[in-house]
Amino acid sequence: MTLRPILAIWCLALLIGCSSGPAPRIYVLSTPATPIGAVQPESGRPILELKPVSLPDDLDTSDLLIRNGRNELTVSATARWGERLSIGTTHALAAALVSRMPGMTIVTTPVYRQPAGSIRVEIEAFDMLPDGRCILIARWVVEGPDRRAPAISERGSVTTRVKDGLSDAAIVAAMGEAIDKLADHIAAAGSRRPGAL
Repeated sequence: MTLRPILAIWCLALLIGCSSGPAPRIYVLSTPATPIGAVQPESGRPILELKPVSLPDDLDTSDLLIRNGRNELTVSATARWGERLSIGTTHALAAALVSRMPGMTIVTTPVYRQPAGSIRVEIEAFDMLPDGRCILIARWVVEGPDRRAPAISERGSVTTRVKDGLSDAAIVAAMGEAIDKLADHIAAAGSRRPGAL
């Protein structure tokens, strides 16, 4: 190989490296863990299993998306999710339910004993709009251990608003707030279920 092709390849690699820009920031919906003061026994506490949250395929990605217009999604060039949005939503919703249902042990994976109930959540829309609104539309079902007993099944929406322009961090905060509001509805449904959780 002569010097000229090697020099051309080296120059091309240098140009690609210089034009890539800074790495995107990585975001998650869940908040940092808080240390537990002492070992807490959980035997005997009722277990509530949150099944994996489902999202439409176009939203279940690690890209941070903004809905522009009726049928267009725009990917943020400066931010990404640290996990697929369905996984991040499941973790954030479980953490939000822990504070709203203090008598329950909330789990997101199967456990060694029969749970006292389960929650299934299907998110139909989780849109960040250019005007700063975040709209989450979901359906949730809260069931007890006996599948023959009546379950609570509801559908609703929550809207939050970005507080500081459309920065990536503000978008993530608005989406996290929407999950908190969804947790309020689900916890209220759990308290209304016959033989409440």
